[in-house]
Amino acid sequence: MNLQAKHFDAFFKELWHKENCTPFPWQSRLAEQVCGGKWPEIIDLPTASGKTACLDIAVFALAMQADRKPSERTVGRRIFFVVNRRIIVDEAYERAVEIARKLREAAPRSVLGAVAEALRNLSGDADAPPLDVAVLRGGIYRDNRWARSIAQPTIITSTIDQVGSRLLFRGYGVSEAARPLHAALVAHDSLLLLDEAHISQPFAQTLDAVRRYRGEKWADQPIHMPFHVVQMTATPGGDAKDVFHLNRDDRKHPILKGRLKAAKPVSLICADKAKNDKALGELAKVMADQAKKLLADGRETVAVIVNRVATARKVYELLRASQKDQAEIHLAIGRMRPLDRDDLTAAIQARVGKSHKECEDGKPLFVVATQCLEVGADFDFDAMVSECASLDALRQRFGRFNRKGRAIEAQGCVVIAKEQVKSAKDLKALEKAGELADPIYGNALARMWNRLQSIAKNETVDFGVTAMEKAMREVKNLAPLLAPRVDAPVMFPAYVDVWAQTNPTPAPDPDVALFLHGPQRGEPEVQVCWRADLPGAADRDTWAQVVSLCPPSSPECMPVPIGVVRAWLGRKDEEDKRGDMLDAATPEASEETASDRSMPCVALAWRGPSESRLVNSPDDIRPGDTLVLPVKAGGWSVFGHIPYVPDDPTDPLADRIDIAERAFHQSHGRAILRLTPSRLAAWSHVDAVSVLQAWLDDPEKDLSDAEICRALQQIAGALPAESPDADTLRLLADKKQGLTWERYLGREKGVVLMTRRRVVADKSFLLAMDDGQDDTSRIARADRTEMVSLKKHTAHVDQALCDMLSLLPIAPLEEALCAAACCHDLGKADERFQALLLNSDLSDAWAQKALWAKSTQMPMTLAQRSAAYRRSTLPLGFRHEMLSVQLAEAAAGLLPKDGILHDLALHLIASHHGRARPFAPVVQDADLPSVDVNVDDIRFSLTHEQRKDIAPPHRLDSGIAERFWTLTRRFGWWGLAYLEAILRLADQRASQREDEDENTTPSQSSAAREAIA
Repeated sequence: MNLQAKHFDAFFKELWHKENCTPFPWQSRLAEQVCGGKWPEIIDLPTASGKTACLDIAVFALAMQADRKPSERTVGRRIFFVVNRRIIVDEAYERAVEIARKLREAAPRSVLGAVAEALRNLSGDADAPPLDVAVLRGGIYRDNRWARSIAQPTIITSTIDQVGSRLLFRGYGVSEAARPLHAALVAHDSLLLLDEAHISQPFAQTLDAVRRYRGEKWADQPIHMPFHVVQMTATPGGDAKDVFHLNRDDRKHPILKGRLKAAKPVSLICADKAKNDKALGELAKVMADQAKKLLADGRETVAVIVNRVATARKVYELLRASQKDQAEIHLAIGRMRPLDRDDLTAAIQARVGKSHKECEDGKPLFVVATQCLEVGADFDFDAMVSECASLDALRQRFGRFNRKGRAIEAQGCVVIAKEQVKSAKDLKALEKAGELADPIYGNALARMWNRLQSIAKNETVDFGVTAMEKAMREVKNLAPLLAPRVDAPVMFPAYVDVWAQTNPTPAPDPDVALFLHGPQRGEPEVQVCWRADLPGAADRDTWAQVVSLCPPSSPECMPVPIGVVRAWLGRKDEEDKRGDMLDAATPEASEETASDRSMPCVALAWRGPSESRLVNSPDDIRPGDTLVLPVKAGGWSVFGHIPYVPDDPTDPLADRIDIAERAFHQSHGRAILRLTPSRLAAWSHVDAVSVLQAWLDDPEKDLSDAEICRALQQIAGALPAESPDADTLRLLADKKQGLTWERYLGREKGVVLMTRRRVVADKSFLLAMDDGQDDTSRIARADRTEMVSLKKHTAHVDQALCDMLSLLPIAPLEEALCAAACCHDLGKADERFQALLLNSDLSDAWAQKALWAKSTQMPMTLAQRSAAYRRSTLPLGFRHEMLSVQLAEAAAGLLPKDGILHDLALHLIASHHGRARPFAPVVQDADLPSVDVNVDDIRFSLTHEQRKDIAPPHRLDSGIAERFWTLTRRFGWWGLAYLEAILRLADQRASQREDEDENTTPSQSSAAREAIA
């Protein structure tokens, strides 16, 4: 089928499987415009008008434009849906998942099937799903599933912090090696839909600067790929020119008309006693009382939305104290762990929009929330209590109140603290003094209250969409009623020069947070998780090893403003005055400086197995860090919220804090179990536990995999069928998944068991792949006993690269990329690296008949890897790609003769694991063996003497850094990163196929065979 814009309506109907489910008029109109090649600069749509359907439009337009040149497409392969909130539920992500599944299951001759086929053609991979979906969260280290393909159509939902920091080469929580890869994929072949753009102006300005810096003025030979930004907002700025609005047809649509014209009567209430030191308590009391009153007249679901986390906690406590047995009560804030958030979302969705008669417990529902419910949440409450805020915030909040225009007796109220009420004269005095009435909403909060008072009838205002539009139409200038907007700093080229240097990171390093949220606006976050198995104070030096056995992953990590964590670690008891917005102004710091504070060493800053550090001072924490705390340290009720778990490490409910296994399995697809004495004690009624207990007690005792699996199977059989541990035990005992394990170091007893093979429940989406580390030298599959030769791996990478190049518009540069693919792993020919691949010593390496590129025996854990390096005599920090550069330079038969292409090939070799930007890592290597390798009848060799005479790659005169800067000026900051990404992802794709391919060469290593046996 030749897809055309007119097919969008049929696509929409097939997608949502409803006979009468046709798109709204605006959706069809926008689809036609986008398919014609033009996105509007701004999409201005009121809440509940179905704006997440912009994802449907983007996917359809991408499929329709699939046969166009990339420079002619207006939709990139990667569609980012970005929101400036720590959201409690992501409607866009849920919709994207549903779209992806429907495309995967589409009938071939349908419009949906034609879209799926076009998307598969774009990806160039018949085995991949037509559309992949990912969510970018902090807290994941070395998990870049969304970035595992350069051509895969993908929808990514995320926040400004996660997308913006990656775009600027400083991805929060991303390793130095992976930063250029992430930056390249955000900046090329991408569409960014910026939701609620009116609260994200600094980032919008930064995106505009990036667009300019990608062009011809800043690169001699830029890479021409789509990079489009579309702002979506209900409150566009006055200077906006190209704005897409609803029209008369939309407002006459029976469904939209009902939503837009539905009455939402909201009463205005002033908390007269809420001032000075009683402001928080009195405001919370009034709001809780109003929420209880609104339960009358059949209203059964009530939302209470406030401006600060501290206020939300207080209202929640008051409602629980008075309504605990009569109602279901939830606290929803952005600072929650994703797993807890998902559980909470499911609980709320089960109730919202339904009567208590349809629910099991028959109780009314209260949801107390911060700004996290203003966007992204498709909730439809019967009643709402909101703290007074700016116009844009109140519009969003009451958009979750009778959202669908149901025939109910809806009722709401806006509450303001007495101390926040300001007359026009008071506000002028504050402005003259350069002060703000509210740190989050500035003077807009007080002005909005005054405006509401002026339009109220009997102290009631209609917050229906049409009614509020009419009321605000009389205001000549809405800007004073909106939340304060700030500008991003000017992004100078010198800043981008610094950011492009990703490994090592230079100092000083401009703070990217300023360009995401503006100066003195917002605060960087860190991710915090808790572990119950961290050893005591005497063994804190083993924390990194213990955590490395089950690394932190996003679903278990709580996003927390860095100031909150620093204050807590410094043992400072401060009221949390922050809102729950990423752009909220940061409260003023205490006069006590961070350097004056000391703290007990209670946290581990997780930065990977070899770079993690114990935190000895609040100043040791960096934006984007993942902090691991022992459960006994507590703190979760200070940082955020974990439902129904008190902030008391000694409480039995504290067992719910450590959710590492569940999170790791969800993120990495591998079943994992930390076998500790406390866990075995819980299974003491099973006879097989004694076998595992003896194994834990005696570090010298050895159990075969078969003995371990038998014990695990017996324990699984004795546990209740619904037990999560039972499922994990069964997966670990499955021989097809393979089993790997390692003991804790130090005096702490414990063993971590993990499947070698990924176990994924939903195969609709792609598997995770690790980022810039050297794990592509290891075969991940558990049932494989063959290694991959260097010759075959090089051929596989070359083939994967050719598949990619046929999809990309870089024909003039293909020669350099192909040469780099041929030479990228030559450095693995070093006999010491061969010994490392064999997990053996030099004598075993010398006995091989072939050179190897990938091994079934590469160690998986830090302790195993350290031991393997000692056996191989390879110096720590050795990088095979740097030796590959030296070999390619010494025998240049495969390198292009053209100067730029020659330099590009060498740079791509050096950077294909994320180094050499701009310097190679320093490695002290005094013992340099001769290296000899033959590729396509071209011999690459360096004798011991030649290697001694060549400048090591880390020396400034090696050419590594000089080539980086030459090529950066040639292709641009993001352009060079994109060229690097092509080779890196071809390498990863080849490695993935090798894991699945049975036709590899058997290893001749007796040590490897013995280890496998």
